[in-house]
Amino acid sequence: MTSKHISSEAIEAIREHLRRNALSGPNGVDAIKAKLADTEIGFPHFGVVGVPIAVAYGDAREKASTALTEIRETVDDYLDELATARDTWIRAENANTVVTT
Repeated sequence: MTSKHISSEAIEAIREHLRRNALSGPNGVDAIKAKLADTEIGFPHFGVVGVPIAVAYGDAREKASTALTEIRETVDDYLDELATARDTWIRAENANTVVTT
């Protein structure tokens, strides 16, 4: 059985993992959102009979962009909360250090 302990280093490692993998990198939110521009279909879009499809496609792209923005904001908020947890953990560790004289 392995013993698991929380440490400020572990909390920071989680923050760094999220920054590297969820936000940046080839599969991160930022990269995916940047690729949305590449999915635009220029004029004449889907042709004359495809006007409703073009409108629906544009709406889907806009919703995807909004969702990715919200995901980014949520992860940013979580990173801030993890930083607060890390700092609080450090203060708690320091407050519980035994000092002998």
